Amino acid sequence: MIVRDAAQVANGVGSLEDLEALVRETYLLWEPGWVNFNWRGYTYDHVQRVRGLARALALREDADGRVVELAALLHDITKAYDGDYVLDADGKRAVDERGFWMNALRPPQG
Repeated sequence: MIVRDAAQVANGVGSLEDLEALVRETYLLWEPGWVNFNWRGYTYDHVQRVRGLARALALREDADGRVVELAALLHDITKAYDGDYVLDADGKRAVDERGFWMNALRPPQG
């Protein structure tokens, strides 16, 4: 089964492996030089590091491992543009129509 929607995995259709493949496929769609930075490799590797840490915390805290892994895999997935602008602390537009952060390598703080 090929999962095309993260909600399918969250609702028990498909597996974490299916979701991981979908996340990897999504990152590979990004242009390698986006914002003069290789987001494809950085972001996917980052997600895997977060996933490993989340697994360790889930074991330590006796948490639901499936929920924790879903959250770890999806924590940096971009929110779809709904027509409203996301603004930073200075009132400048921070997210473009594709949902990508415009003003920095990471979301604005505050």
